[in-house]
Amino acid sequence: MRTALLALALFAAPALAKDPPRDRGASIPFANTPAGILDWRVADDRTVYLQGTRKRWYRADLFGVCNDLPYAQSLGFQTNLNGSFDAFSAIIAGGQRCPLKSLTALPGEPPPIPKRR
Repeated sequence: MRTALLALALFAAPALAKDPPRDRGASIPFANTPAGILDWRVADDRTVYLQGTRKRWYRADLFGVCNDLPYAQSLGFQTNLNGSFDAFSAIIAGGQRCPLKSLTALPGEPPPIPKRR
């Protein structure tokens, strides 16, 4: 009986172990303040480069096409309750809510974006 319980405990232990915390990727703190997101550059209808606090650049990849994004004169940023902007946030362009798929910190400035004709 003891051997059976010990064997059962050994097999059940991994199932009871907590999953490692999910990687939330990069985060822009205080994005809900005027000093949070300093600049932005639209690469295409699925990618935006954001300059956050301390002039650090981030790449925001969207879940799908955001039709109004390439033509937007201004953007809105839907942050988390704590005011940070991360992979669970969204960009508002022309009234369209565009949820993020990922937010990645860049080592430097974003690549040059070709001018539209």
